[in-house]
Amino acid sequence: MENELLGKVALITGGREGMGRATAELLAEKGSSVVIVSRNKEELEKVAKEISKLTNNENVLAIDGDVSKIVDVENVVNETLKKFGRIVYLVNFAGYNLDYGKISPMRPNPEAAKILEKIINVDLLGTFRMISYVEPVMRRQNYGVIITVASTPVLDVWENDLLFQIAKVGNKQMTEVIAKQHKVDGISGVKIYCIAPGNVFNRSTYESLTEEQRKAADEEGWLDSRMHIAKIVYWLIIGKLIRESGSTIRIDAPTAPSIFKEVGEEYKQFIPTK
Repeated sequence: MENELLGKVALITGGREGMGRATAELLAEKGSSVVIVSRNKEELEKVAKEISKLTNNENVLAIDGDVSKIVDVENVVNETLKKFGRIVYLVNFAGYNLDYGKISPMRPNPEAAKILEKIINVDLLGTFRMISYVEPVMRRQNYGVIITVASTPVLDVWENDLLFQIAKVGNKQMTEVIAKQHKVDGISGVKIYCIAPGNVFNRSTYESLTEEQRKAADEEGWLDSRMHIAKIVYWLIIGKLIRESGSTIRIDAPTAPSIFKEVGEEYKQFIPTK
């Protein structure tokens, strides 16, 4: 464990796997106290122990909770404050991740409308619920960083991913509006950013893609949660990657190398084992 983030407290939703877990590992490695949140209590506690052992950091806490339920969000924030006294970083990785290959090509229809409600309840409203409880804490501190998550389809307007784009574009807009509120209200110490990842390799997601979708993703290139996404989130929260509060940062295979170059770090291409 390093001491760079000693005394900081990071609350990470969707922290059991993927980008959330990778970010939790890196921040714990840097010395931050870390709270990971997900619905599966048993699995979450197992991951917290693994991260703690891997990083030699005893301050890794698992709090099970569903961001689609306000009572769970309130409990997560209260338990974090009870344990650590403050929240310095809020990273919102929780997202609906079932049946991506089936959902991605959907056009408007009754089934799509039902699925969209589930996606919005987690990806958009879940993010807003967490921010609604944590942002006032950061305002009182006049210090903190919030990360929301969109996607490159939101920036490019794909013909597929309609349902996810509807939810994720809300996170982008939310980020911009909250940053403007901070400016108007004189809150200078709280920053909020939205990251828009492209193809971040996850085996279960990859296997759910159609052959055409896989081909397109392979041609563009893949990113890795730990090698790329977690590092960029880390650079944002410590201010090494300088962006105006409210900015959306595109992170995909074509653009990630320039971000690494900007902060003086070596970029390594990720080639997944499929």
